[in-house]
Amino acid sequence: MKPPGLKIIALVIAAASAQANVGDTIDQLWARWSQCSTVADNTVQCLSASGYTGLRAFFDPRTGRVSSEILERNGAPVLDNDNLQNHCEIVAQRAFEALRSASAWCAIVGMQFTSGDVGHAAVVYKHQIDGPVIYYDDRGSLELPTTSTDIWDIMRAMNRIPKHFNGGVKELRFLTG
Repeated sequence: MKPPGLKIIALVIAAASAQANVGDTIDQLWARWSQCSTVADNTVQCLSASGYTGLRAFFDPRTGRVSSEILERNGAPVLDNDNLQNHCEIVAQRAFEALRSASAWCAIVGMQFTSGDVGHAAVVYKHQIDGPVIYYDDRGSLELPTTSTDIWDIMRAMNRIPKHFNGGVKELRFLTG
């Protein structure tokens, strides 16, 4: 018998690798993004849970589906849309939306690695409240050696696996509750 967690992981991978939002209905868009609002006729503005990455979606009034979109980072359009569909904030936000109601605990974290100044966003979650913390990003899932949801304990657990975290994590913070 397979553990039930494998089904959830498969759902997260499917959600995180989905091709942008073109073709979504308005309900699907609202479910995928944390904060959405109508800004003009047939135009919706959405923000990721971290608030740094956003989406301006344009709806075809005949079909009621997203016909085109502009991805934004800090309010400015991102020109490389092909590459952004797997951007860490987008992946983390989609995984968070898929996991938050299906897990015992879930949060988006932002981190700085010890090597370099590049930031990264990911999701940490637990299948059971007393179970291990699982880390998820665009490379997949990794069970961390901790059951604690304390930010310092999670960072210590990540630093026990420095190879996976570009030499280690020097800063970690919760971007969601």
